[in-house]
Amino acid sequence: MNFQAGDATAFAVAAAQAPELVIVNPPRRGIGKELCGWLESSSVKHVVYSSCNARSLARDLAALPSFTARRARVLDMFPQTTHYEVMVLLERA
Repeated sequence: MNFQAGDATAFAVAAAQAPELVIVNPPRRGIGKELCGWLESSSVKHVVYSSCNARSLARDLAALPSFTARRARVLDMFPQTTHYEVMVLLERA
């Protein structure tokens, strides 16, 4: 087993082989078209997507049609504020 931390897009475009699982926690802008495109064309089986912005999460999920959301949770990590985190487990359909 190997674990790497860093920019997911930079890792993806430089990888010789796709991992089974990708975990992303992007800024509010989301993971973007480049990483969505790479995930779609890769052999990645699962993605754990942690998001603090439901709009960019929805946009990115729409750009990942070969993945199905299997589980999702809203996490109130900042009580008494309007901020939240959404964790979604995606699985290749």
